[in-house]
Amino acid sequence: MLKVTFSFILIFIVTFASFGNSKSSVDPEFIVNMKNRLLRMDCLVDARLTTATSNYIQQYLVNHKASTEKLLGKSALFFPIIESFLTENKLPKELKAMAIMESWLDPEAISRSGAVGLWQFMPGTAKDFGLNFNAYVDERRDPCKSTLAAIQYLKYLYSQYNDWALSLAAYNSGPQRVNYAIERAGGVRDFWAIQQYLPTETQNYVPKYIAINYVLNYYNEHDLNPLLPELDLQITSFVKTTKRVDFRTLSKITGLSVQTIESLNPSYKKNIVPKSIEGQYLIFPKRVLKKVESFLFATEDEQLLESFSTGSTISNELLTSLPYVEIDYTVGLMEDLPFIAKKYNIATSQIMLWNKLTTEYLATEQILKLYIPIEKFKRLELMIEPNKITDLPLNNNLMTNSKSNVFNLRSNLLAGKSLKKVKHVAGPFETINSILSLYPETSYEEFLKWNELKEGEVIHEGAVLLCQSNNTVASY
Repeated sequence: MLKVTFSFILIFIVTFASFGNSKSSVDPEFIVNMKNRLLRMDCLVDARLTTATSNYIQQYLVNHKASTEKLLGKSALFFPIIESFLTENKLPKELKAMAIMESWLDPEAISRSGAVGLWQFMPGTAKDFGLNFNAYVDERRDPCKSTLAAIQYLKYLYSQYNDWALSLAAYNSGPQRVNYAIERAGGVRDFWAIQQYLPTETQNYVPKYIAINYVLNYYNEHDLNPLLPELDLQITSFVKTTKRVDFRTLSKITGLSVQTIESLNPSYKKNIVPKSIEGQYLIFPKRVLKKVESFLFATEDEQLLESFSTGSTISNELLTSLPYVEIDYTVGLMEDLPFIAKKYNIATSQIMLWNKLTTEYLATEQILKLYIPIEKFKRLELMIEPNKITDLPLNNNLMTNSKSNVFNLRSNLLAGKSLKKVKHVAGPFETINSILSLYPETSYEEFLKWNELKEGEVIHEGAVLLCQSNNTVASY
């Protein structure tokens, strides 16, 4: 497979190349709001509001709103992978915005100068950082390997400048041009001081970085709705293999289409992963990763879905037809986004996109929408709140907001079970929702009625409350 994409060039170069230095036609109130938000925004560089920055923001949010909504949706594919490698290498997660600036999150993007991939590596720089390209693979298009190479380069640049604005400028134009600009500015090591001595594209690079970060943080304030792809392209992980394997075999093992595997692994030109001593990365939906690992490492197939407890009355036939479930998660006391993301093995950036969050800070009892692979049901079925769960079939596409029928988890759990009322003594900090999570047989309405409570009422420690149970209490 060799597919060349120039769409990002049309949007990113033709539309924006000379725009940064044009005079602003932005509404004054729009500028005031931007300035206030930039002051509150976490950013690696001095997020000053220049004419170029405000113009870029206007372009992304207003003039090219549809393209930006597609971009935000694509971030669900690539940001979790990029963030995981940045965190592993102790670099700021905010650097992920550079992949947008470089390629508009298109791993197959090719610039007019011949740079390729998410991070736009030229052939010489790619070889310097260990990226190979041949008849079978172009590792510049590999989301994992290209990100690791970009991280190596950024680490080197930051070691030279100890300043992220200068490091970003050097990534764009090369350290030689940045050093020359510093020399012309009298030795001052500050991007804004040397900006006028840099090439035009690099002069706009940091303002563009600020604008992209603004969009990522505040798109919801401007009524942008990310066009999210299907969940199989969002909830992914990766595995490394030294073996030669073709996509058709992987398709038979996982049940995924060859096209889906291609979408997740754009670096392989002939749908073949070549044998490699150092190993090649493969990206797959998390729900099938165990099956892929079994094949690659044990050379024998094993079932994708885990066995379910005999107490569950939901049939395996039903479960295997529904790869994902949608749950409403109630934020507990002292819980934050990283805690919830770790609990469900989901990237924080994905939870933020699904719920249109602009910050990682959460309020107690805030409701979050989460999507989880159905095979986790065995471990989570007694912890899930007794409300509705939406089944999402394999071909569900969130970009078209298509969903199938809704089934009620509670009614399935109750089927064929003998229930009785029990007394629950409330512990410290417990809420109505946290108690109901222990008693999935009890509905919210029944709980309020039996205990003469109002919706959202505070539960005091030591309160004796009636619940319905089949003697099964969730264990954590």
